Amino acid sequence: MLTPEQASLLQDDEEVISVFESKRNRVDSTHSWDFLGVNLPAGNNLGKEMHLQSDVIVGCIDSGIWPESESFNDAGLGPVPKRFKGECVSGQNFSAANCNRKIIGARYYSKGIPLNPLASLLPIASAMLRPRDPTRASTITGSIVPSTSMLGMAPGVARGGAFGARLVVYKACWFGLCSDADILAAFDDAVADGVEIISMSVSPIPPQPSVFSDVISIGSFHAFRKKILVTVSAGNTGLPASTTIIAPWMMTVAASSIDRQFNSYVHLGNSKVLRGTSLNPTGLTGHYPIISASAAAAPVQKAGGVAMIVVAPQLVDLAFLLPFPNSLIGQAEAQVLDEYLSSERYPTATISKTFTVLDTTPAPQMAFFSSQGPNLILPDIIKPDITAPGVNILACVSLRATVEDNTHGPILRYPNGSQATPFDYGSGHLNPVAAINPGLVYDFRPKDIINFLCSNGATSAGLKNLTGYSTKCSAPLIPSYNFNYPSIGVSKVTGKMSVYRTVTNAHDGDWTYRAAVENPAGVWVSVVPEELVFSKFGEKKSYRIDLVPYEPSSGRFVFGSVTWSDGTHRVRSPIGLNVVSV
Repeated sequence: MLTPEQASLLQDDEEVISVFESKRNRVDSTHSWDFLGVNLPAGNNLGKEMHLQSDVIVGCIDSGIWPESESFNDAGLGPVPKRFKGECVSGQNFSAANCNRKIIGARYYSKGIPLNPLASLLPIASAMLRPRDPTRASTITGSIVPSTSMLGMAPGVARGGAFGARLVVYKACWFGLCSDADILAAFDDAVADGVEIISMSVSPIPPQPSVFSDVISIGSFHAFRKKILVTVSAGNTGLPASTTIIAPWMMTVAASSIDRQFNSYVHLGNSKVLRGTSLNPTGLTGHYPIISASAAAAPVQKAGGVAMIVVAPQLVDLAFLLPFPNSLIGQAEAQVLDEYLSSERYPTATISKTFTVLDTTPAPQMAFFSSQGPNLILPDIIKPDITAPGVNILACVSLRATVEDNTHGPILRYPNGSQATPFDYGSGHLNPVAAINPGLVYDFRPKDIINFLCSNGATSAGLKNLTGYSTKCSAPLIPSYNFNYPSIGVSKVTGKMSVYRTVTNAHDGDWTYRAAVENPAGVWVSVVPEELVFSKFGEKKSYRIDLVPYEPSSGRFVFGSVTWSDGTHRVRSPIGLNVVSV
């Protein structure tokens, strides 16, 4: 740890790129892959799929893993890819023997622990690679575990989306907090180790940070330069303009529900039944008296309580595992409960064991806690980029997405049922099957990012802080809305204007794509040309989007889309416009 005086002296050293305070970041934290359409291959195809995936190395920067979990068994995997240069670092309760052909590397970082308010609870020398909630690593790369469940709930086959991929664990988070110093060190090691994908469920505490001083933005930029995809959760603040993962070189993922619920009903003494949700492996065996929490002399178990009914309209579709039976009920059920309590002298109730319900509708819905756009720092970039399952996920998860739920209606916000927008879900709900065969892709390189940042007022000092070398902006500046991002955002439309994009053909052979437009409210949109013809893989074609506003949007964004289709592929780009004047 440096004193302020030492930091100041270090900042004056010409060989030092930058010095800034290490802040704290927060951790954002079976059937989900079925819901996404990623079905388990059958027969011989299973081995083929595992072989294809086994050359992919995924690095997870998070709070660690439980290596004993069957989700991390290495059955069917061959030797570790030779290009992997990482290590399996031993620590307390974790040794090199815990690594295998699935967990091929593990490191931990503790320099930032003194910044954690719970540091006194943790021996500094401890590695403790075992987290409280090891979901992310197994959701992404978990091995196939047949006939499994969570204490009898959600039975089925557990697996990650890339069940044959290799996993490298970088523990930078302790007690739900992750220091800048440890995150940046983890990024450095992940890039040097040779991973292809870095996944994080960590985000800065709002407000939205500058990309020139945010370590997640800086670390991910250096990963991007090495052609490493970085995916990061949008955050769990649940408010407009609260997503803090705003840089265009990261994929920002919002949270939404799947078509599965964990129901645990409350049966009242008057025979009425209240629908609730929870994770109760066992229920109550009889009716018990109900007492209001405000009348209790102590917390549930200390007061002699055997169960708990929680009135939480915002949380009603979330399921919690507690040491005693519980049920979360919504406002309508709460009213029925209140009427019963006021009319019955000795009210009683029992709570049922949880049962799993599949194929529920509508799904997905945007989680109430999922952080939203707009992007206030880089306003022409629509964030989040996509949404993916992030509610009640049980685990030891080119861009293709859909904006419809399983009823073919628009994706809605939970719990009020209002229609969601690209500031909730970006380009839509993740469709990993379609992403394998995307048709067209939008490509950009580090130099394009520099030009984009320059158009957003980047200084030489800021660019050096991000890139690690001296960089100057080139004239003339390219408008930031012409950055070749898959979504199309213009934060200040002041009359008729044009936006440009370039797409790359991702398939061999001849393909002809035609454009279809969904106009934002108050704006006419046209595409020139209306048809793109490709004859070979990797061929690039540019097109122009002409915007003709006829009504100001009164300080809010209006949304539409451009979709290119060849009859097989559908490549959709959301449009978000703030019409200042016409």
